[in-house]
Amino acid sequence: MAPVSTVELLIDALDCERRIARLADGVLTDLWIDRPGADSAIGAVYLGRVRRVDRALAFVDIGLAEHGVLKRDRRDRAAELTEGAAVAVQVSRDALADEGGRGGSRGYGLVPAIDFPGQFLIYRPGRLGLEFARALGSGRARAGLAKQLEDLLEEQEGAFVRAAAADVDPDALADELSRLRAAAAALRSAEDTAVNAGKAPCALRPALPPVARVILEHGGGADAIRFDDADLMAAARATLQEAAPGLADRLELAKPTERLFDAHETEAQIEAALAPVVPLPGGGSLVIEPTAALTAIDVNAGGRGGGRTASAQQVNLDALPELARQIRLRNLAGLIVIDPLRMANKNEGRRVLERLRGLLAGDPVPADVLGMTPAGLIEITRKRTRPPLHQILCARHAPSLSPETVAAQALRDAKAMLSAGRTMACEIAAAPPVAALLEDRSSGPGRSRQAIAEKAAASITVRADAALAPDRFTVTPA
Repeated sequence: MAPVSTVELLIDALDCERRIARLADGVLTDLWIDRPGADSAIGAVYLGRVRRVDRALAFVDIGLAEHGVLKRDRRDRAAELTEGAAVAVQVSRDALADEGGRGGSRGYGLVPAIDFPGQFLIYRPGRLGLEFARALGSGRARAGLAKQLEDLLEEQEGAFVRAAAADVDPDALADELSRLRAAAAALRSAEDTAVNAGKAPCALRPALPPVARVILEHGGGADAIRFDDADLMAAARATLQEAAPGLADRLELAKPTERLFDAHETEAQIEAALAPVVPLPGGGSLVIEPTAALTAIDVNAGGRGGGRTASAQQVNLDALPELARQIRLRNLAGLIVIDPLRMANKNEGRRVLERLRGLLAGDPVPADVLGMTPAGLIEITRKRTRPPLHQILCARHAPSLSPETVAAQALRDAKAMLSAGRTMACEIAAAPPVAALLEDRSSGPGRSRQAIAEKAAASITVRADAALAPDRFTVTPA
């Protein structure tokens, strides 16, 4: 696979939905969607109160609606927990809704070790050793970074080294480490104060705002980080000034009339990421079917298989780059089972597995290629960190877009029409469930409609049209 030359982060904002797209040479690789009421707690630190302990888990009250679950490991302080104890924990995974239709939640994933993220490093006090982003490889650059950090880190300190550290000046690493140490000292002081006052459960450090967190984690190698909203950009810059001043200085504001997601046909790429069938560049297709238990992916040859055309092994190899991209973009997680074309022998299968492992090594979410079953199926497990794309954008138990998603699409079109100055009033016609959301000023889309109209000194009216399909709408000058 050819090296990537240009990486962009594009951030567009409505009050009811903020989207962050990562594009590598114009190809959409990641999409994060933030909606009010679905805020992530990942990275937040709490002083929790242990409510129940069993052999493997501790259930911790962290002051939120859902409980937290802490794995007990004899190698860390979680092994010594008792009921009623106060413990500082960090959220590693948001509470996940049950996917089997039974209701309930799996609770927040917790870890006892606290991370302090920066642009180049994630500082890990109390944990020895260095870990490196897979993109840093294993050559001289990584060895040089290891030597620098071994000289900088003190006893009982460790760090994860981000890919953005590859060419950084040594003084910049030292400066960032000093900032992160100061943040760790401040948190320890806050924890001691809360413990002495008996305040558990309570928050010790909030989660980073979603947009700032994504920029911090994925913006280090970006050539451009562009916003369409000045207020959101100012808020992100203020947050990043503390953790990553170098990133804060690289934020850019698009022109008022520019629609960021029109670049590189990003909207069309998002739509394609929800389709069950993905055409492959050389012919053939992938068929992706998520279920409650696993995600099944079939590789279809189309007209390529058999005779003098490409071999089954070659079709499988050609499908792998797009397959790895779809897993990452759709944020598929848990067990993923791939049904490739049947190959001639085990050596061909091993080559396909090796290639797949190499492609998934660039995925920031850990994925493990388990191997090939006797039936010729490839099994992968991928860490579950946030809901998959289809769960966010589509209606529950249906392939169609949810009313919230359609309302946000309509509002973006209305915002663009008013920003262009072609009219001072527009009308959105939509199916009744979508229209109801847009008219309800207590809903996210309703508040967004009001905010867009006020900012443009214009009006946006809504008309329910039962003749329109649930995922269709029109925006016209009024």
